[in-house]
Amino acid sequence: MKQYKSSVIAACILAVTLICWFAADRMSIESRYNKESARTEIISLERNDIKEISFENSDEQFTLVNNGTSFVIKERNTEADEAAVELMLENILKIDGKLIAENCKATAQYGLDTPRSVVIIRTQKKDVTLTLGNLTPAETEYYLMNDEGDVYSIYTSAGSGLSCERWMFMDLTIFTSDYDDIKIVSVSGENGFSAEKGTNGVWKIESKKDGVYEVSDKNFRAKAGLYFDNMYAKRLAPNNDKNRAAYGLDSPESIVTIISKNNDKTEFKVSRNKEKQEAAIIKNDGEDIFIAIDSYFDMLDVKKDDLI
Repeated sequence: MKQYKSSVIAACILAVTLICWFAADRMSIESRYNKESARTEIISLERNDIKEISFENSDEQFTLVNNGTSFVIKERNTEADEAAVELMLENILKIDGKLIAENCKATAQYGLDTPRSVVIIRTQKKDVTLTLGNLTPAETEYYLMNDEGDVYSIYTSAGSGLSCERWMFMDLTIFTSDYDDIKIVSVSGENGFSAEKGTNGVWKIESKKDGVYEVSDKNFRAKAGLYFDNMYAKRLAPNNDKNRAAYGLDSPESIVTIISKNNDKTEFKVSRNKEKQEAAIIKNDGEDIFIAIDSYFDMLDVKKDDLI
């Protein structure tokens, strides 16, 4: 009888031990899972903390400066579009993410060796550098590296805020057209040409340097009409003699003319600053001078070899 009781007691002790062991192991697994899936605060700032935000991507570099009441585009000292700034700030002032790797050396696998953008947020106390890489395999988040070299995955909204381009802060649409409605494009200047689209979809080009030739619609759009769907700009200054001289529009680099199938005509006087990647423009001899992205007017450099 004593032996039986001893066996029962031993079995009970073993059962309790096993239950405790499984419970502890499950708690350990859950704790590890929660730790790995938890989101860590990467930055948390207030608008007034920020002095400047510098964006750099493969195509351009620009800086937004907080003057206390609004943000201005530093390169031209003009106010950025308020709605675009507020959306950007909403996405980047507070960013959290899931830690992927600490002090990461193998950055290529996350797209951080050739990043989408590098953003430097200059505050009253310190600078914060954030490097944005590729989308995750599920394409639900972006990879992000902080100053310490730690890699996180962050929500796509934060990634969109960090990958802003300068045109997004331009507040005016100066030209928008259905590309298929355009029938004539002419460009004056060193590489001047006139192009007219035929009924067969082929463009006939008459060029000062290259004579007369034809190109496909696909090639013409890629090299000369890529931005015709939407061109944005910022109002810069009144169109007067003094300002035209200041921005090189008293003798513009080129005049670009676009004519639609309905014979609607849009004319741009253009003077580019390639160092700043900007173009000063006057549209249809209007009352204002605008500043826009110089790549809108890449057609000024187009030659026959680029189109054929």
